[in-house]
Amino acid sequence: MAKKAARGSGLQKQLDYSEELENILLDVGYKKQSISRADATKQIWVYIKKHKLQDEEDGRIILCDSNLKTLSNKKELKMTQIGKVLSDHLWDYEEEEE
Repeated sequence: MAKKAARGSGLQKQLDYSEELENILLDVGYKKQSISRADATKQIWVYIKKHKLQDEEDGRIILCDSNLKTLSNKKELKMTQIGKVLSDHLWDYEEEEE
């Protein structure tokens, strides 16, 4: 039988986040001081849908507004690129102190 991952590890591990990501999270009403990678992805999607940023012809393409451009440095993203973009804006608490 496989072991269950410890709570607070992997995708559910609570991480600190950048000011750029904070602007998006505040827009969707997220006010906690840390976020898991899974929750960050969900909140990005809430933001995308709230502001209708998916391409009408190809829903896999996200048309970046000013907040997403600040986060990604791109005019548009493929939905598969969201995880990579988030990686640059999430980190462990210990890393921040270095």
